[in-house]
Amino acid sequence: DFLCRDFTDRLPGEFLCTYVGTVGMACGLDVILRASRLLLKRGCLAVKFLVVGDGAERAHLEERVRHESITQISFTGLVPRDPQSAGHRARAAFSQLCRDR
Repeated sequence: DFLCRDFTDRLPGEFLCTYVGTVGMACGLDVILRASRLLLKRGCLAVKFLVVGDGAERAHLEERVRHESITQISFTGLVPRDPQSAGHRARAAFSQLCRDR
């Protein structure tokens, strides 16, 4: 199950995009939901998204992910700031998002 896996042990061919930080309105993390749906439409199941952190938008985004049955996105909540923690080691790509409006 994607939500319960140790993300340092990715499946062969899997690409993991990780966001680490505050999950707030200014972050524009809804773009991850849109990207996930687009990739799914195109049959690309190998790209997964991991959102590490907490904030005002986390519960809302998690509810949208559940409601829209998006299986490629997982939320960890808060994790230790230790750069050796699984949330930091697991990434194949790291994203820093910020709304411009």
